Amino acid sequence: MYAANNIIQNCQSHGVAVGPDASYCDLRNNIIQDNGCEGIWCGASKTTSRVFIKENNIGNNGLCGISLNGGHCDIDGNRLFENWCWGIMLKSKTTCKITSNDIFKNKCGAIRIGINYSGKVYIDANTVHNHSGPFLHLEASAGSERKIDWMRHFLRKLGMPEDEVAMYSAAPIVTDRNVLHDNNTGQQHPSDKVEDFFKICSYCQRSHGSVKACVKCRRAYYCNKTCQEQHWKRHKTICKILQGNYSIVVHMKDTQKLGNFCHTFDSRLKGIGTGNSPNPRSSARFIIKLQSGDEYSHYNPQSQLVLYDKSTVLDVTFENAELYHLIMECGVLGKNQLTSKKIFCWASYEDQGHKLRIYTDNLPPYQEW
Repeated sequence: MYAANNIIQNCQSHGVAVGPDASYCDLRNNIIQDNGCEGIWCGASKTTSRVFIKENNIGNNGLCGISLNGGHCDIDGNRLFENWCWGIMLKSKTTCKITSNDIFKNKCGAIRIGINYSGKVYIDANTVHNHSGPFLHLEASAGSERKIDWMRHFLRKLGMPEDEVAMYSAAPIVTDRNVLHDNNTGQQHPSDKVEDFFKICSYCQRSHGSVKACVKCRRAYYCNKTCQEQHWKRHKTICKILQGNYSIVVHMKDTQKLGNFCHTFDSRLKGIGTGNSPNPRSSARFIIKLQSGDEYSHYNPQSQLVLYDKSTVLDVTFENAELYHLIMECGVLGKNQLTSKKIFCWASYEDQGHKLRIYTDNLPPYQEW
């Protein structure tokens, strides 16, 4: 397949999907944006498969910009930006050259290498910047021993060679010609995030001589009406938070309590389950953690969120589109370093504990629990 100079946008699933039996695919100079899942998904499992992704604009997609699951791929000269998860994610014995790309402002980070076995990855001469997460994450193991044993058994049944049944990832080759700045910035206030966009179109991420501000928040800028309309479906919720001293009220009757049976906590969280529990009859502020729900889920403001305090006496799940955007835009990756994100906020009870007010005008220091 050869595809060039196309505009591929607003698809419900992937922008481009390269199937497992593909032998050759060349994607050049396309605009691939605002698709429901990955901008480009490649499941080319044949070791002889070749995929070339060159000089495309890949942005604002609902999962990763590019997701690779095997085969050989060259990713060169692309702009990957504002994708809802990672700029590039690869795994499952993918051999890949990632060169001369501009990778920036993706919600989770720039490049994630999952369990990739002996797949060779070469990363050179890219400009990678402005991520709350890392420039590069390498998944060294598959998790718990029980999970690893199950996966080994499954892979043997599939007929995988014994040397590939072991869960590992070959270390990538990363040259010193990559230009890296403002990655791993951590938790940020919404207004600080928007400062990065000043005088740059918030949708296409290009600098223009004449841009117009959003008439409501005056913090997002657009080069034309089309860009503003395309961006509005995501901007409209964070727009409210940017309008001065803003807080969000959660009605406790709309939440579901989790408790120890439904929610187990990672042992790496320092001090979790300790400290004073918040008093529902007091208006004193306390710190809460908000987390997005399922790992590797596409853009969905109706996703279930998890909220708890350090003592875990308050431990509930609920839906809220504004908080979902706050977490994904301004939070940091959870312990699994995949796609689930978290953020710490101040909160206080109201109405004898029937309401919980969450403050977005300022954020507390980052916590280790």
